[in-house]
Amino acid sequence: MAPPTRICPSCDTPLPAEAAFCLMCGTKIGTAVAAPPADPLRDVLEQAVGNQYEITRLLGRGGMGAVYLAKEPALDRLVAIKVLPPESGDADTRERFRREARTAAKLTHPHIVPLHTFGEADGTMYFVMGFVQGESLGDLMRRKGTIQADDARRILAEIADALDYAHRQGIVHRDVKPDNILIDDESGKALLTDFGIAKAAASGSTLTEAGSVVGTVHYMSPEQAAGEKHVDGRSDLYSLGVIGYAMLAGRLPFDGGSAQEILVQHLTKDPVPLQTLVSGAHNALATALDRCLMKQPNDRWPDARRLYEALREPMDQSEVLPEALEDVAGVGSSAAGFALAAFGVALVAFLAGETGRLATVPANLGALAVAVILGVAWVTHRRKFPWKRVFTVMFRQPRSWMFWWPRPLRWSGDVWDRLPTAIRRHRGGSVAYAAWAIAGFAGAIVFEARGIGGDVKWGFFGLFAAVLFTGPVFVARLQRWGRSVGFSRIDTVKLLTEATSDSKFWRRPEIAAILGPTGQPRADPQLPQPTTAQEYLRAIETTAKQLPEHVQDLGRQSVATARQLAGLAERAESETGKLARDADPSEMARLEEKLAILTEQQSVENEDDRQMRELVQHQLDLMRRLAGRLEAAQDRKTRMLDLLKTLWLQVADLRAQSAQEEFDSSEITDKISLLNEEIEIYVESAKETETILRSGEA
Repeated sequence: MAPPTRICPSCDTPLPAEAAFCLMCGTKIGTAVAAPPADPLRDVLEQAVGNQYEITRLLGRGGMGAVYLAKEPALDRLVAIKVLPPESGDADTRERFRREARTAAKLTHPHIVPLHTFGEADGTMYFVMGFVQGESLGDLMRRKGTIQADDARRILAEIADALDYAHRQGIVHRDVKPDNILIDDESGKALLTDFGIAKAAASGSTLTEAGSVVGTVHYMSPEQAAGEKHVDGRSDLYSLGVIGYAMLAGRLPFDGGSAQEILVQHLTKDPVPLQTLVSGAHNALATALDRCLMKQPNDRWPDARRLYEALREPMDQSEVLPEALEDVAGVGSSAAGFALAAFGVALVAFLAGETGRLATVPANLGALAVAVILGVAWVTHRRKFPWKRVFTVMFRQPRSWMFWWPRPLRWSGDVWDRLPTAIRRHRGGSVAYAAWAIAGFAGAIVFEARGIGGDVKWGFFGLFAAVLFTGPVFVARLQRWGRSVGFSRIDTVKLLTEATSDSKFWRRPEIAAILGPTGQPRADPQLPQPTTAQEYLRAIETTAKQLPEHVQDLGRQSVATARQLAGLAERAESETGKLARDADPSEMARLEEKLAILTEQQSVENEDDRQMRELVQHQLDLMRRLAGRLEAAQDRKTRMLDLLKTLWLQVADLRAQSAQEEFDSSEITDKISLLNEEIEIYVESAKETETILRSGEA
């Protein structure tokens, strides 16, 4: 091969003179023989790093030097080396480069590109970073235009997590933009890089004078655009909001013919609401990003942690509100409840003949609660929110609410409509109990005050007492229902008392399994019914892990027994499948018919016919033996599945009942121990049977 005289312009691979395409990346090479392009900075870097790193190729150039891909032979890893040219004599630039290295060195986070080392030799400053095999978010956006909402949410959450970590270390990035976010090809993970103009928030130190503008204009916060000297982490959240806006909408919130025009828009102009540019399914994500883009820092998310928590779960699980509406969410519901209670007390007092303070004070408090509702609504409306939106949020169901609420006023992700019928019936029953108890107590007070007959009065007191005494019966019935579907006592109570908008509880796998599809109730749930040996084994393993500590040994013994039995059942299943193919009933019927014909011809048969009859008889006998073995194998498989099912139900019953404080588990543990012994005996017997059958076949 001729000595390399050409360099690929895309990947810097040395090529022979006659190459028409790059041997590494396939880039077409011009016909003219070109000498390798001069790169004095690479030569300087190679001298500075010596043999510690092997420089491979240029990754990119920027305002502060260049970044090269290199290999570190000692650790056999790829790294990126950022180098500042020796001729960069500007003291501010060199100090900014040192600051970036010092800042990055303080940050160790899964979503921040790590700094390995910093060096300076003969005036050449460089630092070595982790290499991310992939592309920048900016390149990804330029290539795709828009990013899928789920991918955008994940990337934004990862960068918000990184910013939260940096802010807690006292570091404000101040240049959050797509080109400073790298996307790993293999994992899809997003990593934040380039802390070149980051500011140490704790000390307030900065490399710029007051009134100067530092950052990238399209992604700059209003306070940065105004040249404010002191900015905090909420400035980075604004920049992240711009990135999210561009990812979903495919366009920037602000653009213009000059940097000055864009800065003015950041300061004075409201962006087109993102909710009008994306589908309704992504309104919650759009609302979260709109909050990032508020002009005043106090109106944005208070910190990156709050934004991260809002973004890290799928956005259809919770609704994100602007801060002004978040502050009044549910205020109307609470005040209205207070007003109704106050008016109710006033009404009871009035019916009892009391017209003094006992009646007027509650009535006045109720009127005050109504005035509070109207006043809060008016103040919120003045902040440019429509009346309908204001009242919808104010009368949103309380977060702790656990009963029915009008559907338009429920939180996104509320599970009331998906609850099993039994749970909704029990919840509704508790409301009825409470209503009857209150009515009985109030009626007794009124009739006592009015001097109405004792029978009526005591009748109402009896109603009140009856409700109180039937409460334990109600709870006991609920517990029986919970045990019937395999839940512990604590989880059974939570199914009745947990708020329907509490997504954490309802997203637990065993709880989510009893919910119906979105918007549809579910019939009374039952334990998921396994059908195969492996499904029973997995069910037993899962249930055994949830047993209390004092019966964990029994759970492990049950799992070990189930594994042996499941292995035998799988072999029986395999044998059944093979025998079912061999012992074909239609083939057996054909042989019986053919043998009958040959038998009828016995008086005139020759030697060939006799041999044919014997052969068919032999085949038929074989088929009958196979059919008998098939029936026996099916019986064994059925018996094994029955044993596995019984063991699973017993372990599930132990899990459900052992959570009770006064539950005596000795009876059920004895049953499970005896069942394990029975299964072990059956397994040994089945193994002996298999051995005998195999020896017979041999």
